[in-house]
Amino acid sequence: MKKLLFFFILICSVHSWAQSPTPPPLGCRVFTVPDSDNDGFATFDINQYFTQFRAEALTINYDLSGYTFELYPSEADYTAGTNVIVSPYNNIVAFEQTCYMKFIYSGAGPFYDAAELTMVFACHKLETSANLSLDMAIKKPLKFYPNPTNGWLNFDEPIKNVALFTIDGRQIQMKIQNQSIDFSNLSNGVYLMQAQDSSGEVFTQKIIKQ
Repeated sequence: MKKLLFFFILICSVHSWAQSPTPPPLGCRVFTVPDSDNDGFATFDINQYFTQFRAEALTINYDLSGYTFELYPSEADYTAGTNVIVSPYNNIVAFEQTCYMKFIYSGAGPFYDAAELTMVFACHKLETSANLSLDMAIKKPLKFYPNPTNGWLNFDEPIKNVALFTIDGRQIQMKIQNQSIDFSNLSNGVYLMQAQDSSGEVFTQKIIKQ
């Protein structure tokens, strides 16, 4: 009787192991998008990435057809459920952004332990790369002062549009006032500014707020 019980437990254990997904190698999945027009930024189709990710997971025996995904730009945002990344998403060339994925079960399809999914799939990286196939035109530098700044940043020439980004890719709304931008209310740190001059040329330059 003991031998039969042992044999039954062994068979069940083998069956359970065979049905368990095989974890992939440790590390983050990387989604790389080229900067097609060499303007310093690249645009990610997050929905396309979700489709690719779902297909990749299936190849290692994770059927995520019953799940929807949410992608967050930081661990703090992941925990708080804030600043979810949606398409289209702009990112800075040569900047690799680590993101965190949350899994939401719909009630249909296979169900996996949340801790297991987090361990295997939570880490993702969005990465932009320069498009070296295009000719890189050398542009004259955009003149502004002072940099670093603790207040107003002043331009030497008329500026049409300006966009300011934190180094994690988030855009901050800024307004031009008399060819100047007020940085006084921003936190100290490094920012990337994308500005368009009167001729329509776009420049991307680093600003330091201190």
